Amino acid sequence: MTPAIYHFDAATGLYVGSGAARPSPNEPGEFLLPAFSTFKQPIGAPAGKLDRFDVAADAWTLIDVPSEPEPVVETTSVPVPPTAEERLNMFKAAVQQSLDDRAKLAGYDGILSAITYADEPSVPKFQAEGLAFRAWRSVIWAACYDILASVQAGEREEPTLDALLVELPAFPGVPVEVPEVVG
Repeated sequence: MTPAIYHFDAATGLYVGSGAARPSPNEPGEFLLPAFSTFKQPIGAPAGKLDRFDVAADAWTLIDVPSEPEPVVETTSVPVPPTAEERLNMFKAAVQQSLDDRAKLAGYDGILSAITYADEPSVPKFQAEGLAFRAWRSVIWAACYDILASVQAGEREEPTLDALLVELPAFPGVPVEVPEVVG
């Protein structure tokens, strides 16, 4: 049975809603608990009261509804576009996340975990996967940096994050023949 989780506001601890917990992908039978959530059901505040989660006590408490609401201060702010360096960092982070996500699909913790097997000959299957992921990682970063250099040189428009990821080479998979490593 999937347990319910109860969300509370990070700043105030006030109850904000509930949902179903997601199963843990790494621990069968366990469920994930997002930040600012608990498996403990709120008390069920009567009129004039609010449910508030006390993190230190790991329990729900009841508090009085404030008699006067806080004044609403309207502010108008113009979003500041990210700098070139911030955009570059966003692209790099998205590419790294894409590499890690693909390696996780193959059962590794991430791309770094996968490539550690490239130099390990004791299990040929893992070594072949490690070699394939290591080669693909190099091809991905070379293509990424070529695209970003073309943007910086004014040779092309800056792609969106999604467009950049689509433009990068797909993982070619693992060769059927396991290469023999000499050394």
